Amino acid sequence: MLAIHPDKVRTRHTKTVAQRSVSHQEYANGTASLSGWYLAKDKAAAAWDHIDAIARATRTAGDECGRGIDQIRADVFADLLAGVDPTKAGAATPAARKGVIHLSVGLTTLACLDDEPADIAGFGPIHADLARQIATQLATTADWRYNLVDDNGDLVAEGRLRYRPTAAQTAFIRARDRT
Repeated sequence: MLAIHPDKVRTRHTKTVAQRSVSHQEYANGTASLSGWYLAKDKAAAAWDHIDAIARATRTAGDECGRGIDQIRADVFADLLAGVDPTKAGAATPAARKGVIHLSVGLTTLACLDDEPADIAGFGPIHADLARQIATQLATTADWRYNLVDDNGDLVAEGRLRYRPTAAQTAFIRARDRT
């Protein structure tokens, strides 16, 4: 659908994101749920990456409560939304970093030569306009990684906004690839 009718998808996406909301539900067992609906995939991916990073840091640091990773993520999610200091949410703080979102997009799409869909790893396809917006925005909420692919879907280049490989990485790649 994204590749066949990009205008319809773009219109549907805009209308749906305009209906975004957050809701809560209480259960008879004394628990509750919080849900965000119709969020933009880029924002949802950045939020998920942030929650996951804190949860993994907590698990790596040795969670004293014996929680599984899903339980830790749920506690981090609730703590952050409740206004708990992010350095205390979930129990451990990951090393200072911005979230990493992996965007795969065709060079011809970035160059506005076509409207082929792109993909945010773990969140699925997005329409071309959103992919172009994501690729051009300054890294204010996340360090965006991108894959440029050719018409066959083969990787042409990979990169990160405002990123240069370290000398060790460059030496490793040259030794591995002999170029």
